[in-house]
Amino acid sequence: MTTPTNNFEIGEVKATYYQDGDTNSDTPSGDNIITFEMEGIGFDMGYFVIKTERWAFDDIDEFVSLLQDFKDRCLMAKNNQRKS
Repeated sequence: MTTPTNNFEIGEVKATYYQDGDTNSDTPSGDNIITFEMEGIGFDMGYFVIKTERWAFDDIDEFVSLLQDFKDRCLMAKNNQRKS
């Protein structure tokens, strides 16, 4: 019989963001979609991945706020890991 453990690490955090398409968008749905992923073993050796076909913005602060939101989600996940 195995003993349950409270030790675990989150191996990935992923968030997908959507916005209405811009005037020059040629994506089929017209929407802009971007996905941020934090991959790796735990959070000490992780790295970030950005996936998108198109993500348009006219204010750099919009993009910075997306990155900050994703960073906050990664920190929440990290802080919620249970260690015994």
